[in-house]
Amino acid sequence: NSYLVIEIECPSKQLVTTDDRVSQAAAHAETQALEYEDFLSVRIAESTVHFPNYRRADCLAVVGLERALSSSQVQALDRANSRKHNSRIVGFDWLLERARTVVSNVGEGRIDVVKRRRII
Repeated sequence: NSYLVIEIECPSKQLVTTDDRVSQAAAHAETQALEYEDFLSVRIAESTVHFPNYRRADCLAVVGLERALSSSQVQALDRANSRKHNSRIVGFDWLLERARTVVSNVGEGRIDVVKRRRII
């Protein structure tokens, strides 16, 4: 019962500028995600038809690669993200690491299978 609006840009686009500011491409991607989330929230009755139990979604803008950032650029991105409530700007490599972690957690976790019994 949680939703995430994701805007994906090209991995070759710049994430943070050389003067430690969020790039125009990253800011634009975040704006697009936030605008779509707002579109859904304004039309909550319609949204719940397609998205059961809809509540305000978090937003994720995926642009560029974080591993290409200098330490000051990483700090600038962290500062920019820390000021936001329901949105985040990340690189494709961040997304890859998250996916690897999820796969690892699922693979290492124990899943108990419960057989259902039918009562007549």
